[in-house]
Amino acid sequence: TGVTTNLIRAADAGTTRFLVQSPGNIVGTASTTGGTAFQWNANSITTGIGSNISNNSLTSGTGFSVNSTSTSLSGTLGLFSSTGNATNVTGNILKVENTGANSTATSLMVSNAGTGLGFRVNDDGTDTDSTPFAIDATGNVGIGNTAPTTKLDITGLTLNTDADQKVMGENITGTITKNDTNTRQFYGLKLKPTLNTGGSNT
Repeated sequence: TGVTTNLIRAADAGTTRFLVQSPGNIVGTASTTGGTAFQWNANSITTGIGSNISNNSLTSGTGFSVNSTSTSLSGTLGLFSSTGNATNVTGNILKVENTGANSTATSLMVSNAGTGLGFRVNDDGTDTDSTPFAIDATGNVGIGNTAPTTKLDITGLTLNTDADQKVMGENITGTITKNDTNTRQFYGLKLKPTLNTGGSNT
């Protein structure tokens, strides 16, 4: 009949905190005093799947959503963390799969309407790495810096060799339009290495 019935209701001082409804919906309302709003422990599972959400009839909807309308968010909206400090920790922290051979779906999409970085990889184990791999809001890629000024901006390149080496072997194509008569410098690939002398080299 389309009527929703609460099968299970848990309340605190008259305020509903948890509902199990007849269609199978689970609704929870967290306290405003902090703490953990929802906690699921599957610590005894060594193989298999700890938590699973199936959306086999999903078409244009969203299978899983975490969102915030906060205007002062400074924390982390989603966190996947592995804290096991051992050499045999060889699994994946986050894995995105698209196993349909004929699928044209995008496996991972990052949308950024702001001015902050669209993507960042820190390689020092902290959130404050000063030499990460980053993609800014305009699509510029920085390797070793957080503020790339060109399509590819590399900082901190180190080469230790006694022979000639090719730093970059890729072709860069594009269009440059000069709109005035002044002398200009154009570069599509920007390298900012520190050059050190070694041995008897000068």
